[in-house]
Amino acid sequence: DDTTGMPWTQPFLEGISTVRKAKIHGARMCKACGYAGVILDRSWLDGHVDAQLDAAQVSAGILSSQEVVGYILGCSPEIFSQKLAEADAIEEYPDVYDRAVVVAYPLGGEGVTSEGVRCYVYHRNNLEPDQIEYEIPEGDWVKFNATKGQ
Repeated sequence: DDTTGMPWTQPFLEGISTVRKAKIHGARMCKACGYAGVILDRSWLDGHVDAQLDAAQVSAGILSSQEVVGYILGCSPEIFSQKLAEADAIEEYPDVYDRAVVVAYPLGGEGVTSEGVRCYVYHRNNLEPDQIEYEIPEGDWVKFNATKGQ
């Protein structure tokens, strides 16, 4: 979801075979310490979320109704470990960002599909409140950057 032309973007995308826009429940997007960051509900990190039922858990109040929009990237199993290591280096994991397994729901022309996809998300749950510069409306970093000058 980097649209700023960073030098690592194109090399990282080599070998990526799938790019799907998706939504994560129980998360919010902010800008903090100069960078975009996802902040997950504690329930994701504490293991209280049933990955197959997270939409129902929003209704039950276990997950917040806040959402983050991003992209699910896919690659062949042969290069998965390499791509994860590259992503870890880009995101400065574990020093700056941490990562967790969440369920993302692909967005189609009609909205969210019912089938969730387990994936990694890099997050900044280690932030202090005064480090958060501002929240990103609608949890969509790409949309925010495309419209912030208008």
